[in-house]
Amino acid sequence: MKYIGCNGKLILLVGVVMLFGFSCSLVSDGCGQRFSKEYCDDPFWISQIGDTYTYRIRNASVDGDSIAIEFKGFCGRDTVWELISNRDVLLPYELDISHVQAEVLKLVLIHEGTGGIRTIYSNGMDRLAPIELTPGKHTIKLIGYSAQGNLRMKMDIPLGVLAIDRFTDRW
Repeated sequence: MKYIGCNGKLILLVGVVMLFGFSCSLVSDGCGQRFSKEYCDDPFWISQIGDTYTYRIRNASVDGDSIAIEFKGFCGRDTVWELISNRDVLLPYELDISHVQAEVLKLVLIHEGTGGIRTIYSNGMDRLAPIELTPGKHTIKLIGYSAQGNLRMKMDIPLGVLAIDRFTDRW
């Protein structure tokens, strides 16, 4: 066996420290550098058209006018419904969000024409009042940072409203 000198030990130590530091950076909260927790409170970022997200796990199912999502390691904004209304209307819904562990988790309604945002759910708050829709296109988005849990949302779609969930071929 060959003797490793003082310089060799130093190089080996530096290499081990660099390897450990690199491997720890890969085991973060899963949000990486693409997302910041502060984005979740930024109306401009929330109301942008399009989605930007990461999930470690996402299982979604659809049953008529109902969606269910089980998720882990969620960061970003993800559209779950698109609603198009031709008149002012109230949209009744049932919302069940359970097993939540999150730094931030919100469900918001966005009017795409005005950029107006209305919070439907925010960390522990249940809102059971019907969603007020005005004429135009709306989206319901899940906003989160380092979030996991289960979401089930069932809507009673009135006449004059087209609802398209994100998880079927209709999208």
